[in-house]
Amino acid sequence: MSSGDKYFGKRVVVGLTGRMDSAVTALLLKKQGMDVIGLTIVTNSNDTFKKPEYYPRCHVEDLDHIKSFCESLNIPFYATDGKSQFEYEVMDPLVANRLCAMANVTCFNCNRFRFNILYQKMKALKAHYIATGHYCKVHKNLNSDEFYIGANNDLASDQSFLLAGVEKNILKHLILPLGELR
Repeated sequence: MSSGDKYFGKRVVVGLTGRMDSAVTALLLKKQGMDVIGLTIVTNSNDTFKKPEYYPRCHVEDLDHIKSFCESLNIPFYATDGKSQFEYEVMDPLVANRLCAMANVTCFNCNRFRFNILYQKMKALKAHYIATGHYCKVHKNLNSDEFYIGANNDLASDQSFLLAGVEKNILKHLILPLGELR
């Protein structure tokens, strides 16, 4: 879904990671007239890792930086502690799969975990939508009214595979403004 007039004034919870993609998402939606709320999901502490280069891609390193960004956009900022849920839903299956020499599905589990939290927070904050900085699109089948993930125009940037496990009830509330971008 691209943002437009139908989203003007609607409340959206943007998952902020501290990286450029999610920041651009918040900025674009704010400029398009949406009531943007920044939300960061904390999954582990910096001291969990021996060196910063060991941080996983989904690790949030500096909450103060994200909070300052939200202040500069004049949007509310919330952080939620997802550490124990992350351990249970993402890390425990990762360890079990490695011990059994099975495929690593960590990114899929992590995205499902994060989208479920974003969806819960969307409802709690009485928002209409959630948004992330993923490079893919949400499409609606006009015959069935079902939503599904589609590829980015630039296949080298496409992240649609990461959202393959996101539930249909969440997809209808998802805005991906970077879906047309590189």
